[in-house]
Order: sequence, then structure tokens, then C-alpha cells
Amino acid sequence: MIGITVDPCPMCELFAPIIETADSCWWFLGGYGIQLPAPPNAEDPSVVLKHMESQSREYANWLNDDFGYRVGKPGWFSRYANYADTNWAMYFGCNNATEIPTQTLDWLENFTSNGTDWFGDAAQWGLPTDVAFVCRNIDDALWHVFTRDPQHHMAVQQHLTLQSITFRPFVETAG
Repeated sequence: MIGITVDPCPMCELFAPIIETADSCWWFLGGYGIQLPAPPNAEDPSVVLKHMESQSREYANWLNDDFGYRVGKPGWFSRYANYADTNWAMYFGCNNATEIPTQTLDWLENFTSNGTDWFGDAAQWGLPTDVAFVCRNIDDALWHVFTRDPQHHMAVQQHLTLQSITFRPFVETAG
């Protein structure tokens, strides 16, 4: 895993050059949630409620919570990553579009349930090989983004440079 530290920005912006790859992943969401956007220009509470109920039903189509933790299905990332919790949250993208990678997801649930390493290098965690991405947000202040594929890493860095989004190589800290 190769890491960078990035100033706050939407997750889909971080992954713009590799969005199709991120969208093909199963995303371990753990217990983190999302904040669905409010309807534009709606002042009538019944309109707002109807809109939020509709969005919640649609969101449920892209979520699997059969295992006691949340998993975003392939297609979840491009639809909902920008609305994901960004306050002390961590997400893992798993490459395996053919079937849900239950063994890896169970491993991630166990790994994150035993305390979260908020400042360590994901390359040292011994992650299963089908974990392609780790996205960790620290206190809404910065992202740590780790990619397994060096080409994905370079594509993200080039994109961030072109968009004038500040980033630097990840350096492990004591917190």
C-alpha cells in the first residue's frame, strides 16, 4: 500500500481518475454512516420527509448489512462516497466484483473492532490482498489515502496536482 495525506475534499474528487475501479469495489463501511443531501428549495416538511424516505430506500439498494457491519456494494462509491462520514472514519475498498468478499470483510471487521490505528501506515497492517484502497479521515481535517496499485497512486497524485489540491507522501506519526 502506498499512502498520501490530502487536504479535505470529497472522496469522489480524490478518486476521480480511478473512479471506475473504486466503483467496482465492495466497500467495508463498518459502522460509519452517510448524510444524505436535503432536497433543494424544499420548505414544506412533508416534501422534505418524502424526499428523505425516497433517498433512504434507494440507498438501501447499495448497502449490505447482513453481517452486522455495513458494506457498500459495487456502485456504492460513485453514488454515496461524497456523503460518507468524514469525522474519524475509515473505509476499505475490496477488489472482487464477482461476489461479496466475506472472508476479507470479516477480517476487516475484526481488525477495526480491536481498536483503530488512526495514524499508522496501512502498508504495515498485513491487509488481505484484495483490499485495494484504504481511506481514513482524521477529524475532518485530512485524508490518508492508501492504494495498492502504484498506477492508481500515480493517477491520483497527478489528478490532485492538476486540481491544485494539496497532498504529500504519507508519513506515519505517533498521533
